[in-house]
Amino acid sequence: MAYCIAKSIEIQRSKALKEIFLEGRSIAQVARRFGRNRSTLYRWIKRWREINNYPDFRNYGRPKRTPGKKFRLESLKWRILTRSSAPKTHPNALDENLVAYIVKTKIELNRSNFIVWLTLQNENIEVSFSSVRRIVRRYKLQNVRLYGKKYWAKNNPRRPLVNAPGELVEVDTVYLMNHFGGQNLYITNVIDVYTRMTHSRVDYAYSQTSTADTVLEAQELFGFKFKMVQCDNGREFGERFKLILDKNNIQIRHTRARRPNDNAHIERFNRTMRDELIGPYTGRGLEEVSKSIREYLIYYNYARIHTALRMTPIQMLQSC
Repeated sequence: MAYCIAKSIEIQRSKALKEIFLEGRSIAQVARRFGRNRSTLYRWIKRWREINNYPDFRNYGRPKRTPGKKFRLESLKWRILTRSSAPKTHPNALDENLVAYIVKTKIELNRSNFIVWLTLQNENIEVSFSSVRRIVRRYKLQNVRLYGKKYWAKNNPRRPLVNAPGELVEVDTVYLMNHFGGQNLYITNVIDVYTRMTHSRVDYAYSQTSTADTVLEAQELFGFKFKMVQCDNGREFGERFKLILDKNNIQIRHTRARRPNDNAHIERFNRTMRDELIGPYTGRGLEEVSKSIREYLIYYNYARIHTALRMTPIQMLQSC
C-alpha cells in the first residue's frame, strides 16, 4: 500500500470499498473510477477484511436478501488508516535489555537523568546522556516542561476582549546598556491596547514602586480608568507592584513564561521606539534621553498614524 500523509486518501479508500461491497461494482470498474491499479484495490480489500475480522456478507438462509443495515453494516469500519512510513528499527538502536535496565534504574533511584547516567557510567555501561534522557521522556518517567509549552500561572485571569479604552493595558521595561562606562538606563513603557496611547518613564534604576507609579501616571495622562494591566514575569512586577495597583482597583495579569507574543503590543512599541528614536545607545545622559522621549511620545500619540487603527491614537480615543 502506498504511503500518503493526506487524509483524502483514507476517504477515497472507504468510498471505493463501499462501491465494491455495497453497490456490487467490479474491481475493474472501481479501479477505473478512482484511477488506481486493481492490485491496489485488492490490497485495500485485504486490509479492510483484517480490520473487520473477515466479515461474511452471504446470507445462507436467504441468499437474495441484502445484509441488515443495523446488525452488519453499521458495525463495519470503512476507513482504512494510512500506515506510518517511519522505519521500525534503527541500526544504532539500543538493546531492549539495556532500555529496560535504564527504566528500572530511573524508577529505583527516582533522581534526575544526570544522576541515572552517572550511575550507569559507574557500572561500566556505555550509554550517552542524551539516550538516557530520551528513554526517560519516551516512557514518561519525568515531567519535563519543554520550551514553548503553553501554560498559565495559577489564579491568572483570562485575557479580556478589548472593546473600550483601559480594558487592557500592557507594561514592559526596556534596558539600555551604556557601553562607555556610564550608568545604564531603564525605560518603563505603558500602552493601552484599544487606543494605542503610550507613556514612558526613564530612570537610572527601576523598582516595583516606580513601575507602579508609571502606570498610575499613564492613567492620569490618558484620562480614563485602567481595568487590567498585563505584564511579564519580571522582578519589577512582583507583590509590591500588585499591592499598589490593587489599592487603585486595577487587576493584574501575567503573561505565559517564554511567550513574548502575549505582550505583542508593548513589544512592538519597544521596537518602534528603538528604530525611530533611540537607535544604538551612545552614552547619552538621563535628561537628554528623557527630553527626546517626551517629544517622541507627543508625535506618537498625536501625529503618527497607526497602521492597525488607520488613524492616530488620540483620534481613536476621541472616537470612543
